[in-house]
Amino acid sequence: GYGQWRLETAPKTDSIGKVALLQGTFNTVFEYDPDRNWETFDQYRKLAVDVSREHEDLQVIVWPESTLSGNNPEIRVRAMPEKLPHGAVIGLREFRERLKKREENFRSRTRETAQLINSASTANDADRQIAMIGGTSTTIVDGEHHESYNSALLIKPDGTISDRYFKMHRVLIGEYVPLADRVEWIRQITPIEGIRAGDGPKVFQVGQMALLPNICFESTVPQLLRQQLQTVEASGKRVDAIVNMTHDGWFWGSSILDLHMACGVFRAIENRVPFLAAANPGLTYACDGSGRIVQILPRMEKGAVVVDVRPDGRKSLYQVWGDGPFLLCAVFCLLIALGQVFDPSRRR
Repeated sequence: GYGQWRLETAPKTDSIGKVALLQGTFNTVFEYDPDRNWETFDQYRKLAVDVSREHEDLQVIVWPESTLSGNNPEIRVRAMPEKLPHGAVIGLREFRERLKKREENFRSRTRETAQLINSASTANDADRQIAMIGGTSTTIVDGEHHESYNSALLIKPDGTISDRYFKMHRVLIGEYVPLADRVEWIRQITPIEGIRAGDGPKVFQVGQMALLPNICFESTVPQLLRQQLQTVEASGKRVDAIVNMTHDGWFWGSSILDLHMACGVFRAIENRVPFLAAANPGLTYACDGSGRIVQILPRMEKGAVVVDVRPDGRKSLYQVWGDGPFLLCAVFCLLIALGQVFDPSRRR
């Protein structure tokens, strides 16, 4: 059949780079626990160092969603506020100093982590050139106005942040409440402030690899990934692999983890692009453009999937047609149903 033919004709391409996908073991708790947050970051930092020692030819290490935060997510201050936010219990000067300190704390910790990963482990060991893609939240402060995003950062081997992707498809209620940013009384009764949606896809260029990041359940939305790939292609760029970063600790090892993985496999097949997923606490895996699982870590097992990126290069029918054939089928079925309902002969 068609599927077997596609598998048999899948291209055998050379590796253009090596990626490590980290997986830790922390399920989500709802109480704020700074010690646990730091333990999560520290576990991933140790995993990153270990995998960098074991694979000197690595080019990038991927941390799952939010694991780079460690009690101090990214803050970018474009302009200091001239007045305090509502309900503040400290003075304006101290508030500004705290903003500046938190901004620098994240930058310095990121630099230190990158330097640790890329430092020589022995006297005869050469320094590495390993980038990181890390998940955190980013808050942009511009005077009295601020916006928060669920973000993926591209961090160069020297620890500087060279690019950011902001999550485009937010989770309803979990990450935003409809109209809460426009209607005051809705904002007052909602339990979450919510985050902003990103305005477009990004391609992270690491060596020869062009990687398309997405975050969490974005991989469950086929139209979104198809649109992102088309946008990138229209700009004259290419995508060698899709990289998903997710924190699935909300589901405590349930079958949702398997469902999320299955969605990633479908996205690989639909677009004929390899799919790589770094998930806390699982399932972390890599599959090729035919949807075949190359490597996978069991849920709640600490470790890393190390995989060579091999571009597929094929064009899929879904990329060309999208949901058009399915919409036509739906319209056709609707017309048949309406014909049966309004058929005069059925009234006799």
